[in-house]
Amino acid sequence: MVHALPAFALPAFAVPGGPELSILLFLLLGPGGLAYWVYADAKRRGNEYAANWGLTVFLTSLFYLLPGLIVVGLYREVRE
Repeated sequence: MVHALPAFALPAFAVPGGPELSILLFLLLGPGGLAYWVYADAKRRGNEYAANWGLTVFLTSLFYLLPGLIVVGLYREVRE
């Protein structure tokens, strides 16, 4: 016996590349959130390099999580 998918599940996966785009979205949310947190914290503290810190955290954590976390630790160490 074959079970059919519920009707509400079909539109999400009927889009070409839908599951792949969902995975890509989830992979970008982590580095983006971490970068925004660092940027907002640096901006709140008056750091003139807030955008640089945010961009550095985003780019390093986009490809590998450990270097991104190392940069966040470095930021936390040098922030005033």
